[in-house]
Amino acid sequence: MLERFAAQPADVPVLTAMRRAAVEVVRAYEGETDADQARYRRMQDLVSASAALMAACVERGAARLDEVARLIGVRMGADPAADPRPCLVASVALCAMPAAVNAWRAAGRDAPDSELIGQAFDLLSAGLDHPAA
Repeated sequence: MLERFAAQPADVPVLTAMRRAAVEVVRAYEGETDADQARYRRMQDLVSASAALMAACVERGAARLDEVARLIGVRMGADPAADPRPCLVASVALCAMPAAVNAWRAAGRDAPDSELIGQAFDLLSAGLDHPAA
């Protein structure tokens, strides 16, 4: 995903570039056939059901956080060492993808992960300062 993010045109906003990269990568993993999609879903279910595999995924994501923040900083023209925004955006985006997919799956949504990840980025782009009920 990092290579696809870095390859986005320089004038593309950060979340749009991240959305495009994430959706492209997940679509490639999902494959083109029903069998490919079923295999991808079984693999995701296996990871979700295993505490050890889930911990490894979280650890891998945490290890990439600095690199994601660096790439975001380049796109924003901001130094992550002096400006917290690149790290904040990286943290929110990396957490939003699995959180949204898992929440929608628990609620019974049956859509490809690539679609759900795209929708998660759409929600982030729309803003998080929702009014009180």
